[in-house]
Amino acid sequence: MRQDDQDAYGRAVNQRGYLIDARSNVINKYNYNVMFEELDSDGEIPYPYRLEKFNFNPHEIIGHFEYDEVT
Repeated sequence: MRQDDQDAYGRAVNQRGYLIDARSNVINKYNYNVMFEELDSDGEIPYPYRLEKFNFNPHEIIGHFEYDEVT
């Protein structure tokens, strides 16, 4: 692991900045439990969890949604 693959506290992080364990699993910063085992090829967490990391909760949306037809 490179020196720049650490956070301010010296803990290991991946290229997206997620805290990881020795097996490259994303772990919780409070209790160090494994949160995600499989990541995308670029080290990003899977959908729909990726949307919620910006305090966006799709479960709070109310309304009727329709898809636009792609031509």
